[in-house]
Amino acid sequence: MDVYSSVKEIEKAFLKLIKITQDKVVACLDWQSVRNIIDKCPEEKVITYGKSAEAQWRLIDYCQDINYLKFSVCHDNKFFSDFELRLLGRFNALNAIASLVVAQHCGIDIKVIKEAFRTFSGLERRAIRDKFIKRNIMCIFQPHTASRTLALLDQFVKSFNDVDGVVLVDTFSSAREKETPEAIQKLYEALTKHHPNVLYFGGVGKTAENILPRIKPRDVVITMGAGDVYKIKEYLMENI
Repeated sequence: MDVYSSVKEIEKAFLKLIKITQDKVVACLDWQSVRNIIDKCPEEKVITYGKSAEAQWRLIDYCQDINYLKFSVCHDNKFFSDFELRLLGRFNALNAIASLVVAQHCGIDIKVIKEAFRTFSGLERRAIRDKFIKRNIMCIFQPHTASRTLALLDQFVKSFNDVDGVVLVDTFSSAREKETPEAIQKLYEALTKHHPNVLYFGGVGKTAENILPRIKPRDVVITMGAGDVYKIKEYLMENI
C-alpha cells in the first residue's frame, strides 16, 4: 500500500481526521473498518447510513433497471421514496444516500435533492453486469503500484467475479517505489486459481495486439486502471 502499512493504520488516520473535524461525520455502517472507527467517536458526532438495520438513514426497496436505479430511504420511521439515479449498482445508491444526508444536514429540501439525483449522470463503472446481462464482458485491468497489488492481492482476486474474462496488463509503476515485476505475476497466478478465463500478455502494446482478434461482435470490453491502459481502448477503436 502506498502510504499506510495496514488497514489498521488507515483506520487510525481517519480517526485522527474525525477528531479535528468540527462538524458531523457521515459514515456507512456496512463496512467493518468504518464501524471500528466510529466506535471510538462520540455518538452525537456521527450520522450513519447504509443497508444495515442499525443505520440512521437506511437503504430500502433498491431496484435496478437497465439504465437507472430506484431506491427509498427510511429515517426516524419516516419513508422517503422514489429516488431515481441514472447510474448502476447498489454502491451508487449508497453514495447517493451519503450525499442526501449531507444535503439534508445543510437544509436542502428533499424535492431539490430528488431532482438533482434524477438529472445527474456519471460514470457507469460499477455493476456493469446489471446492464449487459447476456453479453460477454471482458475486463482489461492494469494495476497501479506493485506494493498496492501485493497488499490487496486477496481482494483483487475476488473483484472480477461478474466478468467473463480478465486480461492483466503490466503494473503501472509509481515514482514513489521501485518496480516489482513479480507483483503482476503473483496476481496472475492467484487469479487463475479463482477465475476460469484469465490472460496476460505483458505491456499495453502487446495486450492490445493480442486482444483484438479475440473480440467478437456484441462483446463488452472494459479497460480499468490509473495508468496508460486507455491506450488499449484507443487501439481497439481504431482497428476493430
